[in-house]
Amino acid sequence: MQDAVRAAGRALAAEGWVVEEIEPPALVEAAELWGRIGGPDTIARLLPLVAQHGDEGIREALSLWAGYWPLRDPAACLEGLTRRMALLREWLLFLQDWPVIVAPVSTEPPFPVAHDRRDTATTAAIMQAQRVMLAVSALGLPGLSVPTGLAEGLPMGVQLIGALHADEALFDAAEPIAAALPMPALPPIA
Repeated sequence: MQDAVRAAGRALAAEGWVVEEIEPPALVEAAELWGRIGGPDTIARLLPLVAQHGDEGIREALSLWAGYWPLRDPAACLEGLTRRMALLREWLLFLQDWPVIVAPVSTEPPFPVAHDRRDTATTAAIMQAQRVMLAVSALGLPGLSVPTGLAEGLPMGVQLIGALHADEALFDAAEPIAAALPMPALPPIA
């Protein structure tokens, strides 16, 4: 994942973008907010649909999600929303200086099929690996995934993150990355 992020950074630098390795503010805390303000509600809305239309695999995964993101009382959600506003302000100030963040889509390579159905510890590890996506979702920032090629035969990519209503900057950054790091054609699945 670091290689994909650095390759994307080199592609941007080659096109004249100023690229610096820097950590955005409170990324882990922003990701954890998803479990306070979004996770339980998402699970509650999915449960009846999964019960009616889902297979055993999604039922198992959803049960593990519910263990990872337990139901919370409304006060916890309101506290999370209050903290979200403070973190969003920090990110928006950060994005004034660095208008596009290049981050991993996941901090782990793609997981094997059915990996999300193993156990609570595996679910926690998956959520930790997805913390950039969770943070972007919790903060409501625009994000764009750009493929960067294969690593050990697995598709890799980066996530571009920008300020509110700055979607165009993400497309502008995605173009040189996609041009410099084209995704090879994958063989058909038998």
